[in-house]
Amino acid sequence: MQKDLPSAKPATRERVSVKGEATRLALMQAARTVFAREGFANAEIGQITHAAGKAKGTFYLYFENKTHLLKTMVEAVANELRQPEVLAQPLNPPEQIRHVLAAIWTANKRHATTFRALADASTRDPELAKLFADLRSNAKRDFAAMIATRQSEGACRHLDCAFASEALETMVTRSIHQWLAMGKSIQTDDDERRAFNTLVRLMRTAFELSGEG
Repeated sequence: MQKDLPSAKPATRERVSVKGEATRLALMQAARTVFAREGFANAEIGQITHAAGKAKGTFYLYFENKTHLLKTMVEAVANELRQPEVLAQPLNPPEQIRHVLAAIWTANKRHATTFRALADASTRDPELAKLFADLRSNAKRDFAAMIATRQSEGACRHLDCAFASEALETMVTRSIHQWLAMGKSIQTDDDERRAFNTLVRLMRTAFELSGEG
């Protein structure tokens, strides 16, 4: 199939009017619907504009191509995942484990289609693969900060902070992606509660914390 070619340069942020912003958001919402149904690789720009009720040429006023559209969607997720400035400071694990996990969980649940599309596209596009890695870097940073805090308190001395934070981030994001984006294991609200609490307990064990938390 011939690749869609842009017919116009995407509008700059300064030039996008209120109506234009509504159109851009409509295209992004339509893309979520089409990506969920077709998958990222099989989705076509014509399907997206049709779902949004727009002419095909309208797409290119806002996005260069399908990959640019996905990047824009991922940027919205990244903004949501960025923790408040206080979380850039050393974390208190007993207080922050649920907070950090809940932020990751909520973003994955709300943007399951975007995460699924990004995971699919990143296997073929190095730039999207880097974007996927960058998206996960916040959790790795927070886990490293929590490990450092616990080590300063005399706990977790056996852990290599860099490798441990990467391992914990992989466990958490991979599990949540499988459960929420891929629809594995979780079928009911009770399943979701049990799965989330399991991650919390695993994290508390890794940080050598007692109790339920």
